[in-house]
Amino acid sequence: IVEQAGQASDVRLAEARLFEARARLGSARAALRPEIGGQATAERESADDLDQETFQALVAFSLDPDLNGAIRTRAEAERLRAEAEAARVEAARLTARSTAVQ
Repeated sequence: IVEQAGQASDVRLAEARLFEARARLGSARAALRPEIGGQATAERESADDLDQETFQALVAFSLDPDLNGAIRTRAEAERLRAEAEAARVEAARLTARSTAVQ
């Protein structure tokens, strides 16, 4: 029973590492996409029976051209790490199942 509990712990640890690897992969892939942001403001002033309304909008766009391929290489490395962690999860699950059968 103690050994089975240890195996379950190994599976949970492997799953946590997989979750972390997938998060890093998402972050690396996001760096390949352009960023778009926006901001808007509106003001209304009244003075001496004169109303004044002011509206402002700002849109920002940025894109890292990844000229040397470093961002794409990082994304590929994170994808491979996530695949490796997924394999470790499966190995931990198989080990836990085989221990339970014995």
